[in-house]
Amino acid sequence: MVNEHAKGTRHTSFLSKLLKMKARIAYLLFLCLMTFTYGEDKVRFRLGVEQETLIAGSQAEAVLSADIDEGWHLYSMSQPPGGPIPTSISVVENAVFSPAGSVKQPLPLTWFDQNFDINTEYFEGKVDFLIPFKVQPTAPSGTHSLPVKVRFMMCSDTLCLPPKNKTLMTQVNVSAPTSASAVAPAQAQLLSGEKLVKIETALSVDNVHPGSSFQVAVIADLQEGWHINAHQPTLSYLIPTQLSLEAVDGFTFGEIQYPDAVRLKFAFAEQELDVYEGRVIVRFPVTIAQSSSPGQKVMQGTFRYQACNDEICLAPALHNIRIPIHIASLEQPSRPINSDLFGSVAFTAPAFLGPGDALSLAQTDAAPPKMGSSKALLLVG
Repeated sequence: MVNEHAKGTRHTSFLSKLLKMKARIAYLLFLCLMTFTYGEDKVRFRLGVEQETLIAGSQAEAVLSADIDEGWHLYSMSQPPGGPIPTSISVVENAVFSPAGSVKQPLPLTWFDQNFDINTEYFEGKVDFLIPFKVQPTAPSGTHSLPVKVRFMMCSDTLCLPPKNKTLMTQVNVSAPTSASAVAPAQAQLLSGEKLVKIETALSVDNVHPGSSFQVAVIADLQEGWHINAHQPTLSYLIPTQLSLEAVDGFTFGEIQYPDAVRLKFAFAEQELDVYEGRVIVRFPVTIAQSSSPGQKVMQGTFRYQACNDEICLAPALHNIRIPIHIASLEQPSRPINSDLFGSVAFTAPAFLGPGDALSLAQTDAAPPKMGSSKALLLVG
């Protein structure tokens, strides 16, 4: 009787454990289903192409925009292995469209995630990815769907959702090539905007002080025979040249100053177009907050442009800009530099300097700074 009672007790215990295990599995499945559904709307993707019409055999760029809910983040395409799933984006090749290079992303935010025990790269708020693609030379005229596949993973500070796959579509108008653009596909395969345009940056001073102003130049040197569209292009479908800056704590950016465009006639357009040729210099002033402490800062941004010659336009290019800035103590002098780019510069010194401090700056090779009321950088010449 004792053995039978013990067997019955063990059998009851086993059944109890089995029921509890089933209940836990059901609960976990429920949580997974709820989590998967919960993550559906944490990011919304939109796919589009700026050009109204593309010529068969040409290259262009699609823009994938991600709107991310507050408190959530999307991991970058360059996320190192060993942690969360990086975002991947690709054009699905078909009879009309094919990939034409690497997808470009802005500079991501970085943070050491203790859960993964590695540095993570991610985006918050809104982010745009630039996707180069090519229209097949044999593509028929008409409206076609451009398919783009996205794999991504969303996380908050406390929760990560399962990775997801999406395929997005956008409509693209395609027309047959003209005689002037018939040679474009073979030539475009050998060229890229990055190879034709050299990007550099320069400052108007060697050191900056808290409360002072200076100027920054982004210089684009174009190969002969090529141009980029003006910041305000003549035609709506042309990609404008544009410098975008990320906010930096303690830095105030003034208005970005683009050069005057030249108006030229090209074979692929019926009217003259506003473009930049040769050396293109884009400038903007920066003011440092008086509360800023001496040390290193970094200004970051992107320079976007599209290189064209008389027959073809290449896929738009996006160049990441990174400019180290050394905020010096008042004991370190600040001298004007790169006068060939900025001319005679009247930079503003810190507004809180006393007469003795102003004289210490005058010990540099430059003339003493002008102590006017304006805190923006002034170009005299």
